[in-house]
Amino acid sequence: MSRPAPATLHPPRASAEERTLLVLFAGYRFTVSVILLVLFILDRPRYLGEWHPEWFLVADLAYLVAGAVLLAAAFLKRPGRTGQVYMGVLTDLLVIGMLTFASGGAASGLGLLMLAPVAAAGLLLPGRHALFFAAVGTLVLIGFEAYGMWTTPRHDTAFSHAGTAGGVLFAVALLATVLAERARRSEALATARGVDLENLAHLSQEVVDQLAQGVIVIDARERIRLMNRAAWRLLAPHVEGGRPRVLREVSWPLHLLAERQGGSCEDYGPDPDVIQGLIVHMKRIRAGAEGECGTIVYLEDAESTRRQVQETKLAALGQLTANIAHEIRNPLGAISHAAQLLGESDTLGPADRRLTAIIHEQTRRMNSLIHDVLQLSRRDATAPEPLQLNTWLVHFAREFSQRQELDPGALDVVLPDSTITVTFDAAHLQRVLWNLCMNAVAHARPDASNPVHLVLGGPVDTGAPYIDVIDHGPGVPPEHQHRLFEPFFTTRKDGTGLGLYLARQLCERNGARLEFIAQPAAGSCFRIQFPVQGARRGPGAGAAGREGVLP
Repeated sequence: MSRPAPATLHPPRASAEERTLLVLFAGYRFTVSVILLVLFILDRPRYLGEWHPEWFLVADLAYLVAGAVLLAAAFLKRPGRTGQVYMGVLTDLLVIGMLTFASGGAASGLGLLMLAPVAAAGLLLPGRHALFFAAVGTLVLIGFEAYGMWTTPRHDTAFSHAGTAGGVLFAVALLATVLAERARRSEALATARGVDLENLAHLSQEVVDQLAQGVIVIDARERIRLMNRAAWRLLAPHVEGGRPRVLREVSWPLHLLAERQGGSCEDYGPDPDVIQGLIVHMKRIRAGAEGECGTIVYLEDAESTRRQVQETKLAALGQLTANIAHEIRNPLGAISHAAQLLGESDTLGPADRRLTAIIHEQTRRMNSLIHDVLQLSRRDATAPEPLQLNTWLVHFAREFSQRQELDPGALDVVLPDSTITVTFDAAHLQRVLWNLCMNAVAHARPDASNPVHLVLGGPVDTGAPYIDVIDHGPGVPPEHQHRLFEPFFTTRKDGTGLGLYLARQLCERNGARLEFIAQPAAGSCFRIQFPVQGARRGPGAGAAGREGVLP
């Protein structure tokens, strides 16, 4: 934040205040000339122009004309400030000197009219200009006294009065110069402070605008004093028209919450509340005139905050599990191996063999759980590649059916008329679809002819392809749908609750979305929505409608 250079203390052009002073000074000069003319005409017995009435009349008329010209110059702003001051003050000093001489010399007291021009020069011009004019005025008074003594010896001269008037002129000039200089320095300092405050306000606004948290500051009358970009972005869907001026134009629930806000300044408001999907926290502050108590409103996206908390929780969990996973796997492997050897013994009876089978089953489950938990702490780099989904999905379905030993037709694939290509990590897509198909097979009805459907498609207008994994099982209860992708949430006794969470994480790493779509009838649908940027449509290459039943 820069300060004005010293040279800017005295700008070459007149400011608005100085132009006003020039106009007032020119108006004062014209008014004095008119008043002197009127007094001269009405003066009986004559005191004005006592020595030389004709000099007084001519000088005053000339003063009147000069005053009118200088008044017009002040309004026209021509010439500049310095030129107008010099022309006006020198005219004042010369004419007032003539009027003083014509009225009886310095003893008449008219020389004191020079004080106003000299003081005005000290206010309008910096430096020692006023002292120069004081010297000129003193010389004019003394000069006319000397002229009167030389031309008319019978006149009483008043050099002492001229000297006294000159001393007063110098005193006024010094005082005006000092006061004007202090006023200019104060004005320059105030201007610099104003620039600093303006820059600081802009800097503060920029800092507040960069906050991810929404911030709104309102005064006691709920007028918005500050609203950063994050707040506008979070509340824009609820605002109609242009920029709001009061809080109720932003959000009526926020307005009602602010009305319930009580307490003195610096007091926190009620506990954070969730309004329109936003976490709202209020605090009383000083905002507005006369120390009124306003309110600062903090806004956070509830969904974003939930994700951040969840990511922090999972990061801590991943760090913990990464440290103990290998220690668990080693004894778990020993237990599994010992149980396998024990099961091969010929001396075991049916009950003992059942126990060894339980050990095998539980160790496999524990190993699967440890494997899934380790995935939480891993962030494998993606290796995206172009995938022609029509062909790739057929191969995946055939491999899945063979490895899971499904009946023919258990996994049905529906392809579009045109080929669809996306950019995705093939290994990640394999893991995601494998998990979804395993869940679909586990929840499908046993008597269904086609328990699982894989549907590849994409709207023609958007070009965003998708893969739907659909089963015809009992579906997901509404109270569980919002928790499907939470880690460790499962409704199966043998489930870990990490499959869907990891599947969504893999999709997000590749720029895709995994979401649950509720079905009007029984069954469930999980959709992998690929990004538009990575999609390409080619000419028709696949069979229309359903692919044949896979072996």
